[in-house]
Amino acid sequence: MRPSWWGRLGPATTVAAHDATVVVPGGYGQLLQQHTNVRVCDTRDDQVTIRVDFRTSAGASGSVADMNGAAAGCGQVFLVAGTVTLWRVCAGAACTPWMRS
Repeated sequence: MRPSWWGRLGPATTVAAHDATVVVPGGYGQLLQQHTNVRVCDTRDDQVTIRVDFRTSAGASGSVADMNGAAAGCGQVFLVAGTVTLWRVCAGAACTPWMRS
């Protein structure tokens, strides 16, 4: 069963030349620094983990989560090779569709 917010997620929005942010209930995910920095922030103290799954131009895939809930600080990973080509933001088990970056 899909959560009540499914299908009502905001589209990726450009916040700078090559940056993108996707907001989901309880947090958001970002691609920064020309898609070499993946950041995820949980903004709600609700026991639902916010995470970003991604694939890169170098053939790698990965995930980064904000593991401290709504406490200060966000999850972040810097790529050492390639750039993010596909990504999605998840709130618990519910994820946005994969998006091209």
